[in-house]
Amino acid sequence: MTTVCMQTVVSGKTVQVVLLAEQATAKIYMVNSDGSSQQPRAMSVREYLDAGMSSEQVVRHILEVITTALGELDRLRKDGL
Repeated sequence: MTTVCMQTVVSGKTVQVVLLAEQATAKIYMVNSDGSSQQPRAMSVREYLDAGMSSEQVVRHILEVITTALGELDRLRKDGL
């Protein structure tokens, strides 16, 4: 069973993506800087894999999207919106 796991830190949160290739599922875990965590989320990645992306490419793409979204949310909060 192929599993790919990558993580990054963005806006004070540790984000980890675990991809289970055989199940075509990615699980997303987030831990805040104070040690609290959010409920893990799962998403289907079948379309990405069927399009020919490797497991590593899929995980990197998910991390990029999350990093961009959290960075934008952080910027909006700082701007008072």
